[in-house]
Amino acid sequence: MSLALLMALSLLGGQPAAPMQVAAFERAQTTDQDQTAPAPGETEDVPPGAPSDDYGFVGWCYGATDEYLSIYPKIVPDLKEIDKLFGSPVRETEPYATDVAAEHKAAKRFADAMAAAEKANPTLHDQGQANIAAGRAIWSQAEALPERKLADAWLFWGIPVRCETTAKRLHAHPQQAAATRTTTQ
Repeated sequence: MSLALLMALSLLGGQPAAPMQVAAFERAQTTDQDQTAPAPGETEDVPPGAPSDDYGFVGWCYGATDEYLSIYPKIVPDLKEIDKLFGSPVRETEPYATDVAAEHKAAKRFADAMAAAEKANPTLHDQGQANIAAGRAIWSQAEALPERKLADAWLFWGIPVRCETTAKRLHAHPQQAAATRTTTQ
């Protein structure tokens, strides 16, 4: 998404545009360090009420991302209109198809990390479903808006930075996360 488009949309909405979380994804893919705490700035974009444990948080991230992806087909016409109005240097058959493909991959990483933790502790599954539902629920207010406003919200949203690093840590150490989860409840 072009910076000019983000700035224009933020002016229309009266709110600053949310930064994309590409750096977090790249950092999560390229580092093998075991991070026990979020890096500085990784919690700044995590909404209040999101779970704090690794398994719960990754479930929340999966739910929020999955709902983001389910909204996309509904708003494609609005995204095309927004691109016509403001212009876009990206030429794709479907608007933001590259972004959507990247989010599908992120959702798969989150699901894989959860599956690893559930394999280590099968009792996590029910709580995971609740966390997924909570993540999806963050879109409920936006989905009640007219589709153009929903498209604006969709454009501004980005996966919290912490989702990628937490999913990587959970996948690498599912026993530790599962043990932490059961002892802190």
